[in-house]
Amino acid sequence: MFTMEPRTQPFQKKSNIPWGIILLVLALSFILLASHRMLVAGMNTDEGFYLLCSQLFAEGLNPYSDFGFSQPPGFLWVYSRIMPLLDCSVSGIRMVNVIIICITLTIASLHLYQSKGPLSSMLVWILAIASPGLD
Repeated sequence: MFTMEPRTQPFQKKSNIPWGIILLVLALSFILLASHRMLVAGMNTDEGFYLLCSQLFAEGLNPYSDFGFSQPPGFLWVYSRIMPLLDCSVSGIRMVNVIIICITLTIASLHLYQSKGPLSSMLVWILAIASPGLD
């Protein structure tokens, strides 16, 4: 029968499981794995293309009219501002990618932690560790 009482969600009760520590360990595991893959992996053709396009954009050329580019223009704007700080290197673009991925995963994890609970938040990091997306 329909009641007006709020639903109780699992894991809302005080738990002995330190979810914050578990999520932190998973996040650090992802960062270590992504950093390792960043240093060991060979150069991807996309990385060189993004470096070249961000350099052309920083020199004043316009994407889509002066040179071909497949991403939104905001992508070039961000990369053209960050790349000079990182010496326009492949490892620099990889580091930016890891930072952007970590920020995105943290936001998704915090949202799921508040809305669905710690297990769904933990699933975000487990899936990220299974496929860090740096290939």
